[in-house]
Amino acid sequence: DEAVVYVASKDENISVVASTTASSAMSQDEKNTTLVNLNTATEADLQTISGIGAKRAADIIAYREANGGFKSVDDLNNVSGIGDKTMESIRPYVTVE
Repeated sequence: DEAVVYVASKDENISVVASTTASSAMSQDEKNTTLVNLNTATEADLQTISGIGAKRAADIIAYREANGGFKSVDDLNNVSGIGDKTMESIRPYVTVE
C-alpha cells in the first residue's frame, strides 16, 4: 500500500491523473466477501483471513480435528493463540455450518 503524492508549485501547470491497481484499491474487508466455514476450511482458506497465518491456521485445524469440529464461532476462543483481539478482527469473516 503505497501512494505517491506530488505537490506542484502554484506557478506550475499540471494535469491530474488518478490511478490505482485493483488489489491496492480493495480493502481487506472487500477481499473477504465469502465467509470461511471453520468446519471445512483448508489451511489456505483460513490464511485468506487477515490475522491468520500458517501457524494459526494449523492450530485451528488441529483443534477442529481433536474436538470433532466447531459448534460455534465462539469455539475459536479455545484455540491456542486466539484471544479477544484476534476474535474481534476475524469474527466477521468466519462461520460454522
